Amino acid sequence: MASRAAPAPRTTVRTPRWAAVGLVLGTVCYIVPTIVHGNPPVESAEGTLRWVADRPSWRIMHMLNIAAILLWAVSLGALHPPKAPDPVKQATRTITTIAAAVFATYFSLHAMALSVAADRFTTGEVPRAEVLAQTEAVLLVLGAVAFTAQALLGLAILLNGLTLATGGQYPRWLGGTAVVAGAGWMIGALLVDIDRIVVPFTALTWIWTFVMAIAVWRYTANAGTVEPEPGAGEGAG
Repeated sequence: MASRAAPAPRTTVRTPRWAAVGLVLGTVCYIVPTIVHGNPPVESAEGTLRWVADRPSWRIMHMLNIAAILLWAVSLGALHPPKAPDPVKQATRTITTIAAAVFATYFSLHAMALSVAADRFTTGEVPRAEVLAQTEAVLLVLGAVAFTAQALLGLAILLNGLTLATGGQYPRWLGGTAVVAGAGWMIGALLVDIDRIVVPFTALTWIWTFVMAIAVWRYTANAGTVEPEPGAGEGAG
């Protein structure tokens, strides 16, 4: 008597291409403000205010910085392989969320507090001595938050790399590169060494996002629907 077993499952591998685009857009949104406005002379409150006042795009550029981190967070979260260890994925999501929130706060202070202070400084609505005192306070807060934000973002990149490396969906070296970039970024922030450590590893992260986006795009193009062969699952009994 012939018997027919259940048909082999129809498997589909789906990797969102929008996440690849999001990674690239996030990096562009990170790089453009750096090129457009550079770093103000934060050792001087007056110098900082004049720097900001001379750059009408200051506020919108820092909004782009916030958009960059959010795009990274959402895109990387969408790329987490299902087979990655759950504890690693959970830790990655938690740290990435915290890092994005702290970075958004940091850039919001840049965008709003410094631009408002610069307006007051140039218009004379508030006595300059008072504005300078307020700016000094803002710069102290920014200095305190900056390295925490940088360290958290480095840790988030590291954990996302670990998640990708252990998921079995992409080559391990892709995730491993992010682990190295994130570790360097985090260590540089903890050592308060921006120019010699944080900047090079930030650049490495930027390059990695482009390589990762290309890998995701190719993986998606090659990952079609796998149909069971005719007669699969049939047997005689």
